[in-house]
Amino acid sequence: MVKELEFNPDRKFIYVEQAFFQRWYAEQSTVTQTKVKGLVASGQLEMINGGWCMHDEAAPGFNDMIDNTALGHRFLLQEFNVTPRTTWQM
Repeated sequence: MVKELEFNPDRKFIYVEQAFFQRWYAEQSTVTQTKVKGLVASGQLEMINGGWCMHDEAAPGFNDMIDNTALGHRFLLQEFNVTPRTTWQM
C-alpha cells in the first residue's frame, strides 16, 4: 500500500480497524513509518472510524464501544496528530 500510494499520488487508501494497522505499523522500519506519516498528512492514507475493531465484532456494549473507539483514536492522535473521520463528519 505504501509503495503504491507513493508511486501514484492520485491514489487514496482508507483504513478502518486499528488493531491490524497498529500491529503492522509497529513492525515497520523507521523509514516506512515516516513514509506512512507523510501519507496520512497528505490525506492519501485516511483513517475512517479509527476504533480498535469494528463495534459489531467485539464490543457490543455501550461502554465497550466507547473504550474501543478511544483506544484507536488515542494511538492516531499520538502517532499522527489526527482524529479519524467518522460517518457523522462525511
